[in-house]
Amino acid sequence: MSTINIIGNVTRDTYITLDSHQSTIEKGRYDTPWLTAPFDDSHSLKYFNEITTLGGSAITQDIFSIFGHEPAIINDPTMDDEPDLTDRYILTVDNHALHLFPTTPKQTIFTAPVNPPDYLYIGRSANLDITAVTSIINYLHIHQNVKLILFISKRTNPSGRPYENDLLARSDLIISDIEFNTERPILYIGKNILSYGSLSVPLSLTPKNRLMTTLSSHSLIAAAFAASMISGHGPKQALLFAKATIEHSTLIASPSYNKLKDIIMDQDYLIQNDTSKPNAIPEVELTVERLMVPGKGILAADESGGSIKKKFEAAGIPDEEEVRRTYRNIFFTTPGISEYLTGIILFDETARQKSDDGRTFPQFISDLGIIPGIKVDLGLEPIPESPDENYTKGLDTLGDRLAEYYDMGARFAKWRAAFNVTNSTPSELAIDKNCEILAEYAKICQEHNIVPIVEPEVVHDGDYTIRASAEITSKILNKLFEQLEQRSVNLKGCILKVNMCLAGSRYEIQSSAAEVGRVTAEVLKAIVPDKLAGVVFLSGGQEVEQSTNNLAEIIKNGPFPWYVTFSFARALQDPVIDTLKNIPENIPVAQGAFLERLKANQLALGHQEPGKE
Repeated sequence: MSTINIIGNVTRDTYITLDSHQSTIEKGRYDTPWLTAPFDDSHSLKYFNEITTLGGSAITQDIFSIFGHEPAIINDPTMDDEPDLTDRYILTVDNHALHLFPTTPKQTIFTAPVNPPDYLYIGRSANLDITAVTSIINYLHIHQNVKLILFISKRTNPSGRPYENDLLARSDLIISDIEFNTERPILYIGKNILSYGSLSVPLSLTPKNRLMTTLSSHSLIAAAFAASMISGHGPKQALLFAKATIEHSTLIASPSYNKLKDIIMDQDYLIQNDTSKPNAIPEVELTVERLMVPGKGILAADESGGSIKKKFEAAGIPDEEEVRRTYRNIFFTTPGISEYLTGIILFDETARQKSDDGRTFPQFISDLGIIPGIKVDLGLEPIPESPDENYTKGLDTLGDRLAEYYDMGARFAKWRAAFNVTNSTPSELAIDKNCEILAEYAKICQEHNIVPIVEPEVVHDGDYTIRASAEITSKILNKLFEQLEQRSVNLKGCILKVNMCLAGSRYEIQSSAAEVGRVTAEVLKAIVPDKLAGVVFLSGGQEVEQSTNNLAEIIKNGPFPWYVTFSFARALQDPVIDTLKNIPENIPVAQGAFLERLKANQLALGHQEPGKE
């Protein structure tokens, strides 16, 4: 749930339905044609019925509420004793309309919110002058965490400069019903089509839909798309939500969120993807935009069967499928996790299991506005030329599995390559082979419109210094990005999951958080390309609070040209494991412990502005 302050005017739209029979619409009493009536009290003209409804920003507010958000109109005129509404009259005859609007629209006043919202939404009904635009820009400069959604229409400010000159660069989402050149994807509302970047969907409007004013219909579409994106849905689903909203709304009401979900189910086939468009954005880049969000991370709930068996045995818990399902369900049903997580990585078994209410876990997660991901490597295999080292297997069946996982709802994947540190390892052979496999995996993922998370891990369990950790990590990352470049992997649609640089767990002198932050930041800044989508850290074998403290110190050594966040497993889940001994009594306690770790890691992330050194 997000708070949204809407900037725009509220209209009072009166729809007057006239009789199509010529005797009543064309002529009044004494057979006088109504369009040439003398406008005195000697004539009376007839109409069937009248509907009065609020439009403009009121429609926007209604749609955001339907999606479960908390919208409010800045300077809402309907809250005043004498509301300052814009009155509009629409005469309708046999599904045709004649609109009567004021010659001069009311100026929109901007009053800075006392409590900063999550979003400012400048709607199509906004009529801003230079003073209002300047006030908005200043407010956003002060409140950097407030996101901006901007609807660009034909309106300009008094100096004749379009909105985009002042607000476009600060916008997080752009919506328009006019075409203009930009390298950024926008939601474009056409007469019979909606498009976002390379994606588009046709509109099938009935004559009754077309009775709405352009302001009302475009406000409906824009708000539904924006509300869907804010809720965590991807552009494809957002387009379908917008399409369903306009096609199934009446003059006085729109469908509920659950009804809209039912309407768009299995309608992905309606989406067209024209990659030849000049501003076409690959699907993996659009997914990354939803994954790499300031202040949020990714939960790694993808322990393999062997890993979770060891965890359960150590805690004295039976390793049974229903126990594993219940364990996952505790995390996924924790209230409010979408405030802290953008994605959850699943294991194959978990992706096929269901929540308590019968939904598959991928569907349950998606309905929370969180993106499901999937672990796709199939474990370790000894390298024939170096039997003490391993490579990660699974490439031979990867394409088919990715196609199935995509249909199940997964939009990103993870592949791990582990490197143990001894006097003789990792060898050049092991580094080369695993990095080649990681790069090939990333290429195959993007061919299936799935974002690859590449995870080369220097295993924490070892007897080595922080400097050795930094040198080995640097060597691995250099080779990995070399291989990614050779295979033309799109780094804007790729995420690096990596270990922090710290001394091995068996080394006599353990690294301080300050050391970890400084050394890790140095390694990443020196090697990781600026155009990479993001970097997420694994917690490895670190203690729960140790990983959080180290993350905070890494952030302090920024800024970085990419978002940095967490993708922890044990550091988020271990505080919960003991509660499985007494289910369901301990579930609230378990979920509370999980939320505490999420909050602590969110605090560790602080405020990041990638690209600003």
